Amino acid sequence: FLGGNCFAVENISYSGTDAQKGVFRNGLSSVNAEEGVILSTGNVRDAVGPNNEANTSGKFTSVKGDSDLRSLLPPGSAAIKDVVILEFDFTPTIDNISFEYIFASEEYCEYVDSRFNDVFGFFISGPGITGSKNIAKIPGTSTNVAINSVNFKATKQYYNTNVPGWSALSGGCSLGEIFTRAKFKDDIEFDGFTTVLTAESEVIPCETYHIKLVIGDVGDNAFDSAVFL
Repeated sequence: FLGGNCFAVENISYSGTDAQKGVFRNGLSSVNAEEGVILSTGNVRDAVGPNNEANTSGKFTSVKGDSDLRSLLPPGSAAIKDVVILEFDFTPTIDNISFEYIFASEEYCEYVDSRFNDVFGFFISGPGITGSKNIAKIPGTSTNVAINSVNFKATKQYYNTNVPGWSALSGGCSLGEIFTRAKFKDDIEFDGFTTVLTAESEVIPCETYHIKLVIGDVGDNAFDSAVFL
C-alpha cells in the first residue's frame, strides 16, 4: 500500500474479520489500479466480477461502529455496521504524502440520497495536524466520501456506474445509467465505484504520524461497500 522504501511503518492493527481484508491484483480493467489492499464491509472475495448480483451482502458483527467514522456523517444518521479498521504508524522522509484509493458499493445507484449512506474515512494525526484529520475528500471540496456525496448525480465526474442491464432497480439510476454505463460488469461485482481519488497531507519529515483507514455500512449490514487502496 505504501510502496517504495520511503517510510518506516510500525504498530499495525486491524479490526474486523479476516474475510473483510485482502489484496487485489489485475485491477486496471475496472478500478484503474493494478494492485493494492482492499477493505470491505462484506467478503473481499465478492468483489470479483462479473456483476451478477444487485445486492451482494456479507454480514459481519465483529465491529459495529466507530466514533471517527460517525463524525463524517450528518447528524441523526443511522447506525454504522460491518466496520473495518486498519491502523498504523509511519515516519515519512518527505514533506507531502499521498495515497490513491477507490470507493465502491452495491448501494449504488438505487440507495443514493437514502439513509443507507455507507462511508469511508482516511484519518491522519501527528505533528502539525490538529486532532485526527480526514483526508478522503471529493476533489476540490471539504466533502467526505460516502454514497450520498459521490455518485451519478452532482459528482458524476468522479463516478463509474456498473449497473448491468438485467437489473430491475427502482429509483436512483436512470434508464441511461442502467442500460448504457455498465462497461466494467465483467470485471467487478460492485454496482458503482469512484474514479481513482487521492488522499494527501503535508507532513514533517522524520516525525511519526498515525493513519486510520475505516469503512462501514450505514443503516443496515446489507449491500457491501469497499475501498481499494
